[in-house]
Amino acid sequence: MIMFIIVGSMYDFYSKEDSMSKCKLIFVAFSIQSNLKKLFYNSTKNTEFSCFYFLKALACVVILFGHRMMYSVSYPVYNMNDIETAFEIPFYGIFINGPIVVDIFFTISGFLTFISMYNALEKIKRCNVLLILFLRWCRLIPVYGLMIVFIAFVFFHVSDGPMWKSIAVRESENCLKNWWTNVLFVNNYVDTEHPCVMQSWYLACDLHMCALGVSMVYLVWKYPKCEKIALLTAILASCFASAYIVYQHNYYPTFIGFI
Repeated sequence: MIMFIIVGSMYDFYSKEDSMSKCKLIFVAFSIQSNLKKLFYNSTKNTEFSCFYFLKALACVVILFGHRMMYSVSYPVYNMNDIETAFEIPFYGIFINGPIVVDIFFTISGFLTFISMYNALEKIKRCNVLLILFLRWCRLIPVYGLMIVFIAFVFFHVSDGPMWKSIAVRESENCLKNWWTNVLFVNNYVDTEHPCVMQSWYLACDLHMCALGVSMVYLVWKYPKCEKIALLTAILASCFASAYIVYQHNYYPTFIGFI
């Protein structure tokens, strides 16, 4: 990857600006200067969805803060009884349920999926769900696959220490055993006690929700009279699933972060 970046940046720097061959498009994709321009300079004047940038930034800050707080109570603590009591206080549910902040990204993704899919259906009048999922898989798997390989073979050698082996060895062994569940995006359902790249639960959920979202958009577009029934059914099913899990596992009603 580093070699691609170096070669792409040098090619972009020395090539002619008016040259837009297919070869240059490939190299420019790895160019530092071109990507920095796209990152810091936005020539578009469309502000229709600009509010999403604020929501994304806010969610990122809260998620970082939440993970920092999560690690502070994941090690031996003195006031364990106070932490357990906090689960019974409704007000503390705001802080305990930090993982729900991730739903902001699911909401944005679902909204944009509906807008793009509905507009596409109005133009081409057809939908290939399997092709859409395959293209999404192709966009995710290159970097995702490199991360799995890194965790499986390199992560163990990155650092050292009394606690490092207990973490790194477990992560590496999990990826050597269950890498295929991540590639197929079924890691949230298969051997969940030994997760490979634990944070990748989000990618699996995103792909599954994409399949449900695209299917529902097509249903709403194909049968406009059923849109209210379909949306109401989806909302009720989501509420019922959460309530059933809370009741079945006897969770605290205020703790819904991982439901």
